[in-house]
Amino acid sequence: MRVMLKAEGPPPQGRWADLGVLEPVRHYRARHASTLLVFDAVEKALAAIAQPSASVAQAGRAP
Repeated sequence: MRVMLKAEGPPPQGRWADLGVLEPVRHYRARHASTLLVFDAVEKALAAIAQPSASVAQAGRAP
């Protein structure tokens, strides 16, 4: 998605081809950040799952 919006790359293919509907957003740079917001959040969530930190583990415990 970043490549499509920021580097004028092609829309996603294969499993992610449906995300090509966001291609028109590339012409509205002011909308790039809001469009990428959900992708950034998913990346952070997956990273947190892959490497849980002590603070995340502590937050899930009952007092």
